[in-house]
Amino acid sequence: MFNKPVVFVIGAGASSEYNFPLGSALKVSIAKKIKFRFEPYSPDPKEGDYDLLQHIRRHTGDQARSNDYTRAANDLASAIDSFISIDEALHFVRASPEAVEVGKIAIVNEILIAEGKSSLAISSNTGRVTLDESNSGWLGRLFSMVIAGLEKTELASAFENVTFINFNYDRALEHYLYWALQLKTSASAEEAKKIVSELNMIRPYGSLGPLDWQEPKGTAYGYPHHVDPFSLITGIRTYTEKAPFHDANKVASVLAQAKMLIFLGFGFHPQNLDVIKAPPPNKFLQVLATTFGFHSETVGAVRGRIIKNLQPASALMMSMKSADLLQELRQNILIALE
Repeated sequence: MFNKPVVFVIGAGASSEYNFPLGSALKVSIAKKIKFRFEPYSPDPKEGDYDLLQHIRRHTGDQARSNDYTRAANDLASAIDSFISIDEALHFVRASPEAVEVGKIAIVNEILIAEGKSSLAISSNTGRVTLDESNSGWLGRLFSMVIAGLEKTELASAFENVTFINFNYDRALEHYLYWALQLKTSASAEEAKKIVSELNMIRPYGSLGPLDWQEPKGTAYGYPHHVDPFSLITGIRTYTEKAPFHDANKVASVLAQAKMLIFLGFGFHPQNLDVIKAPPPNKFLQVLATTFGFHSETVGAVRGRIIKNLQPASALMMSMKSADLLQELRQNILIALE
């Protein structure tokens, strides 16, 4: 139970604990799928993803425009290897709307596929999520902390002191909580839906949109079939775009009130770090951050940027994965927020 305000900042490393791809793997997969090569006089690609090509053709409805998109796709595919992420590659080709759109439909497709392959995927046999394996992940450990000390009658207010700043496009967080509330606390589907819909959720770069249980036109978790990815790209931004979806004043407000700020699986890109600012500084704020896999010099630089942006009471950088931090520091967190 969290009786004081806490903010969780969620990055790609957190989702990777459920078998989602990190940026390095994502860009390699996208580059392969949008590099279109054709045999003479054949409409089908000998290289590149057939389904993505069909989406492009349906979207354009015109052979000449389709060719514009495939040429732009090949330009993007050639550039990707020189950049650390698909976001930076899209920034490089931003003068070409076709290249940016192809890159974004490829992102949408990859994330939907990753949802379906994740350890949170819905079972084709039961139509439900099997949570046994995911209990040891960060979502399971977070959920356990949220409901610790609660009575069932208090479930509706379990997350009232929790804010998520989620930098990921996937819907793993909402998906997990919806099922965990039903399977672990015997909440009804409607009760779970209401609790999840009322989460304090900030998504600076958007998401794949609502799930099918959230809205009639929502997209099922991990189900790319019969989905037009062009219809979903208006809901995502990359970090190099100038118009993120978040309200900077809202971010500043929740950070100013927070007792604790916890970074989980965050990559600490400078532009993303600068989303996390709290003017004026919150001198009561405690910061925890996972830095698994980071060089010690990088950790020092990141800690310095966090202190500059937030001026917190403390900033503890832990070389742990998200689930391990929430397990090992569970009591520290609960005591600080009681």
